[in-house]
Amino acid sequence: MKKIYLIIATVLILTITAGCTKTFDVKIEYDTDMGTVEGFGEYEEGSQVNLAAIPNDNY
Repeated sequence: MKKIYLIIATVLILTITAGCTKTFDVKIEYDTDMGTVEGFGEYEEGSQVNLAAIPNDNY
């Protein structure tokens, strides 16, 4: 019986800690007449984010 409680407790702890990853929503405001920006979105904590600003012609 104690083994069942230990297994349940282990599964609960793993489930709780696995769901604790922080995510960050990267939002960018830009003028579409001047160009576009790529790379915004939702990222997990600690991940590397690459942003690219792509100018329109004449900018």
